[in-house]
Amino acid sequence: MESFAINAVWLSILALPSLLFVVANDFKSNVHTSIRALLAVCCGWALWVAYAYVAQTISSRLPEQIHGAALAFSAVFGWVIPTATVAAAWLAARVFYCRRVGP
Repeated sequence: MESFAINAVWLSILALPSLLFVVANDFKSNVHTSIRALLAVCCGWALWVAYAYVAQTISSRLPEQIHGAALAFSAVFGWVIPTATVAAAWLAARVFYCRRVGP
């Protein structure tokens, strides 16, 4: 059961920054799209740090078994995966939206 919970949290962390970026974004203004991308990456970073804590809490039996190294690693490099997912969503929306609407 704990692996299902960890996988569900992990999949939601992968999807939420992209959904936050794409939903209600018209991609007409580069400034507004960049701000939305930055906010989505920041929210993704916060979710990634929360995931590191939740995953360790679920998988460990004692509170003393929580390691600070994983939390520090997610705090430092937690922005990488949300940035990649938001960039992929931006690229996909740019390709499909420009083809549909035009330049």
